[in-house]
Amino acid sequence: MTAELAIRKLLQRRANPFTMDLNPLDDPIDPSLGPIQTIQTETPGLRSTANTAVGEALGGGRENLEQGRNLVNAAENLPYAGGVAAGADFADAVRAGDPIGMGIGVAGLGLSLIPGGNKGKEVIDAAGDKIKKAVQDRENESALEGLRQAADRQAIVGKSKDRVGTTGQYVGAPAGVDSPEKLEQLRENYIDAVITGVAGANWYDDSSRYLRGAAPRNSGGNEPSELAAQRATDAIAVTSQGTNVDTNLGFTVKALNQRATGQPVQTGRFPESQSPKLEQILDGETPVLGPKIGPFAENLQVDWNPDLGQNPVNDIWNGRAFGYVGADGKPWDEGFSPQQHAFMDEQTKIIVDILNERKVGGRTDWNALNSQAAAWTGAKINAKKVSPENAAMDYGDFGNKYVANATSEQIPGAGTGQLDGIVDEPLSVRQAFTDDPRSSWDNEAGQDKMYSGAGLLTEPSLTNVGSYTPESTGVLEINPGSVARPLVQMEDVNKTKILSPRDKGILDTVETSRAFVDVQNGGAWHKIVPGAKAGEQSSLAIVMDSPPSERQMIEITKFAEDNGFIAVDTGVGINFINDTFSDVGKARTGATLGKELKKGRVLDAEKNVIKESEIEQNIRSILGDDAQIDRVKIESNYLSFDEAWQAGEGSGAATDQFINELETNKTLRNSLEPTIRSKAGANLARDAELSAKTGMPVREDVQNARRILVEGGIEALIKARKAGAILPAVFVAVLAGTQVDYEELRLDGSLMESS
Repeated sequence: MTAELAIRKLLQRRANPFTMDLNPLDDPIDPSLGPIQTIQTETPGLRSTANTAVGEALGGGRENLEQGRNLVNAAENLPYAGGVAAGADFADAVRAGDPIGMGIGVAGLGLSLIPGGNKGKEVIDAAGDKIKKAVQDRENESALEGLRQAADRQAIVGKSKDRVGTTGQYVGAPAGVDSPEKLEQLRENYIDAVITGVAGANWYDDSSRYLRGAAPRNSGGNEPSELAAQRATDAIAVTSQGTNVDTNLGFTVKALNQRATGQPVQTGRFPESQSPKLEQILDGETPVLGPKIGPFAENLQVDWNPDLGQNPVNDIWNGRAFGYVGADGKPWDEGFSPQQHAFMDEQTKIIVDILNERKVGGRTDWNALNSQAAAWTGAKINAKKVSPENAAMDYGDFGNKYVANATSEQIPGAGTGQLDGIVDEPLSVRQAFTDDPRSSWDNEAGQDKMYSGAGLLTEPSLTNVGSYTPESTGVLEINPGSVARPLVQMEDVNKTKILSPRDKGILDTVETSRAFVDVQNGGAWHKIVPGAKAGEQSSLAIVMDSPPSERQMIEITKFAEDNGFIAVDTGVGINFINDTFSDVGKARTGATLGKELKKGRVLDAEKNVIKESEIEQNIRSILGDDAQIDRVKIESNYLSFDEAWQAGEGSGAATDQFINELETNKTLRNSLEPTIRSKAGANLARDAELSAKTGMPVREDVQNARRILVEGGIEALIKARKAGAILPAVFVAVLAGTQVDYEELRLDGSLMESS
């Protein structure tokens, strides 16, 4: 990285992304847990500059410089952002990225908190003014040179010799590296680790891409995607300490979902120190991330800000790849000194050139990040901490563990009275209706707007083939559908894994809202429960290489119903949810399903399956031989509107069901409202247009409820419901007192200004 780029990076941090941390977390860390939990100080340039500035403010010289360091260290444990004026000065300097101001603030703060120290603080303040003026009077190049040194980790080492004269030991290198031959061997050993872990080279790129795609966007839709992604990576970085990748993602899911429902954020391996930072992040503030996790957060942003990912994260596993061992000969489990950081940085640059020259792994794009990621992977494999096939798993690989499937359709439900007859139209007509842009609940990133807008990590939605038999008609419907994929968390209750009641509430509220606005017979969601006991695994997960056809969906749905299951296309396969309302499903347990899967199965001497069970054979005969069948536990809910719609036009039953669900959580309701209003307007215009074109009837109460949502929001709908105003022959706006025509609606469903 050039000096100019380093300066730009430092100046960018002043404006927002990551102020260097003078208050790092010192919680104990389990070094066996993985790469993220042991991220060590990467860029302590501002700390070093603050030390120097305080020392100079005290008068300079060795003694005062040492005292400056002590004051900085002492200030790390003080509430410097509180009511003390010097603390406020220090906090302002941190936010501004002003190292001299930071130093003066720390010194003044330290003096202000000891008896009789205020007089000394006045001296510091006066000295500070002189120092600042002197700096301002310097020529630009001199000031830039200081910034170059603050931004360059190598400058931390000062003028240390490359080797110790008496022993030949390379400064910062592992013990015993005291000759060019040994240094060369160190590089070769590191390259061997890279080769072993080459599959993990893209870990940062893949993780960054996944987190950007899953990061929640605000429901107003006016937030840059990069800002949303930075918020997600900041949260990931804060909860990374002391965890592996899977657990790290789970902590972040919990934090975001707590915030979505208005709960205080309380999560992480060290919740007392991590939760306040998470609250800051979710409030849109920029917390002090610190040298242990700030660089990690930066490297996770390379998908949209590649300039940030210039340096490797020198954690214990990268150190082990370089050959560092503990004093007792055990694996290295400590932090690294500035000299050690500088040594690893310097050697990384040399190794990167060698990797590219040799085209290791068939690549010529080796850099500091992917070489460190590969070496980290190789070190973990060599230590037998992970298997080679799992060593490179990134956040995206664990995402499916947390994903819930919320399935929906756009074709109004049969028997609801909305666009009556559309379910009997050819597939091409129903597909065109579904493909109408006004039918989509997704944002520009392909995520479901309600879950993403509520603040949940949300993977892009998938298309599916919807199947449902409403009670009102008893006729199977097969329609184009969509699968929203929010990330939710499980809990252990009495040694049983269940979906968090908090997250179940989110799913219920969102899918109730969707079913009401889209006039569906019901809303639905389900979630595979990972790690459930075998006795609880009464459902099946079937992964497929290609989506099912309409014919396959009809056949597999009938087979599932005959065997006490509900078949649901997830976009990546079909899940058989045990139907506890059927006689077969009511009697089924995980144990009995296990017996069903063994019945008729034949194994050879090596216990390889040479003939599958009857149920497996029947599934493959419909879906193909590529289907992978696993027994799982699935939690689900179906939020029926059948009775509400059957209550008749103007009854208000469906509206009451919708309002009552929204009232269970006001925080979530407020987050969902912009999306609900927008989609209500889009559906209002879309359905009116099709009705005028085809003669298919629409329910006036449905259209008027949508109008009220567009015009005045949820409170207006509540007011209208109480006033009995949802079903006049011609709707009179409850709020404005003026009639609104269909023609006043824009194509996106919003209302145009009335003259």
